[in-house]
Amino acid sequence: MNKRKINTQIIISTFLVVSTALITIDTYAESTLNTEAKKFVIMTKQIMPLTILNIDINNQQTSQGLASGSKLFLTFSSTKGEKDVDGNDAIQMLKSYFVGKTNCVIVNSLEEADFVVELSVVKKAMANRNAMVVIKHIDSNQEIFKTKWVKGASTAFYGYSGARAAIGKLMKKYILKRYPEIKI
Repeated sequence: MNKRKINTQIIISTFLVVSTALITIDTYAESTLNTEAKKFVIMTKQIMPLTILNIDINNQQTSQGLASGSKLFLTFSSTKGEKDVDGNDAIQMLKSYFVGKTNCVIVNSLEEADFVVELSVVKKAMANRNAMVVIKHIDSNQEIFKTKWVKGASTAFYGYSGARAAIGKLMKKYILKRYPEIKI
């Protein structure tokens, strides 16, 4: 049921799906108590589709892959036997790529998230860095995507940051290629 105030009258609309080809809409003024209802039948081909895909009743994504509007919780994962970069800085770099290049939503808690994105960035020779991402679905805790280790070199294009270069390559060469539907 949908209520809208038009001029001074409140109009109530009830949408009833009769079939996949037709939609029945009843509208009436709230003050008439259904005595003057107007019924409309619209062919669904005339209506622009409104689709919410892969979302369950609790607003959790049910598909096993990233989709438009996926809610992501970003975390840093240490690599055993390697020298890690500052995890908070690396997460902020990854966040800036997700916010600027995708329509995914970055959330601050696991309870709100559909997926966990685990980032690992390790120091190599000079200012070079290697980075890798693992994406896991929250409900199933299943690993849905894992990148290879990507090398990033310190260049002017990436603000002389090997970590930013490696994370940028992860986004462009792996994540956005694997999930083009999230790209802005």
